[in-house]
Amino acid sequence: MRLPPMTTRQLITAVAVVAVALSVEGAATVMALLVLICTVRRPHPVHLTTTILLTLLTGILLWANLRPTVWQEEFGGGIDAPTGLDPITKAMFWRGWPLSPCMICLIHGMKFHPSGIEGCVLVFDAVIFLVALFAAKAVCESCFRWLQLRKP
Repeated sequence: MRLPPMTTRQLITAVAVVAVALSVEGAATVMALLVLICTVRRPHPVHLTTTILLTLLTGILLWANLRPTVWQEEFGGGIDAPTGLDPITKAMFWRGWPLSPCMICLIHGMKFHPSGIEGCVLVFDAVIFLVALFAAKAVCESCFRWLQLRKP
């Protein structure tokens, strides 16, 4: 069975719809496969080893960002996310790596009081995520170039 040709934008939209319908583990798997497809379909494709490494790194980083943390249990388990947050930050309030929004939200009287910068933590996590992927690609590809220059 051959899929019809799709642009990268159409592919990302389709994967986003599927990821929303799946669980956290399913979303991590789908996003890792998306990275695999995007790196292979580029005009200057990377080595297969680099693609596999990027896929594994994407899956690991997504798992680290989307897994439930112990912060909610540390606060007694009965504390919910604040009501004044946007839906994405509210859903990710207890999750995230290396930071989560609950780590910077102000606490008064055992209640969270959002200050408005909690969403910036998610942007920071995304930047760390992309820097890790680009650094892994750069190191892997430079190692391959070095190995090719070293061959007699």
